Amino acid sequence: MRVPKLFNILINKYKSRFQSYGGDSSRETFYGELNYLYGKIFYIVFITLFLMLIYIPGDMKIHPFPALAILIHLGYTFLSAILIALKTSKFNLY
Repeated sequence: MRVPKLFNILINKYKSRFQSYGGDSSRETFYGELNYLYGKIFYIVFITLFLMLIYIPGDMKIHPFPALAILIHLGYTFLSAILIALKTSKFNLY
């Protein structure tokens, strides 16, 4: 029964860090609404950080251009790492 408790703790940490919207008053501008919507789908970045790497061996067998498939998957991972770094740094403009 420790796993669900740990899972809930991780979800609460994620929500407090990446889904702090600032209430409805921050949604009155375009950038406020953009930040709100971006915070709601930011979990996709965490999924693509590791999950896309699992599909590399299968795509190497199926894809007509295996090198391109590998580059695309590594690009997703690299882009996800950059987005997480930007979201957690002081360079988050919105």
